[in-house]
Amino acid sequence: MTETRPVPSGELIAYAVLTAVGVYATVNGVSYRLVEPSGAVGPGMMPAASGVVIVGLSLILMVRVLRSSGAGRGVTAEELAAASEDDVIDPPREHRAWVVIGLMVVTALLMNVLGLLPALGILVVVVVGFVERRSWTRAVAVGLITVVVLYLVFDQLLGVPLPTGLLGGVI
Repeated sequence: MTETRPVPSGELIAYAVLTAVGVYATVNGVSYRLVEPSGAVGPGMMPAASGVVIVGLSLILMVRVLRSSGAGRGVTAEELAAASEDDVIDPPREHRAWVVIGLMVVTALLMNVLGLLPALGILVVVVVGFVERRSWTRAVAVGLITVVVLYLVFDQLLGVPLPTGLLGGVI
């Protein structure tokens, strides 16, 4: 007997939203210039490259979900019964995924105002403190370390000017 498992629409919607965020980041990055006239890496390279990676990974995960759900092929009752508990996303975990996706959209919008580093710092602090439920001291420490490492690697080491947003690097 062959059964078809339902396609997990919540996951597909989440990956579609991530794909849209990736497209937005790519388009936004290209608007900042990928390469400076001097030939140096431009401020849009990081968001554009990140956007391309997000789109690619989201599409790969969509295909993976469709394949594992049995879409397009039957799944035997034995395969369905043998599925581990890890194959099922529990509602609280799925809810947290939606929160993170929403925070990524907010971060992409904040990047235009605050700049890349402050927006990513806020994202990390909120995800670690609120979503992962770690102490706020740890969340702020992880956020600051993330921002400092990104600044040192991209701005100082690689010489990549990072998007500063409307505030022009004030923050």
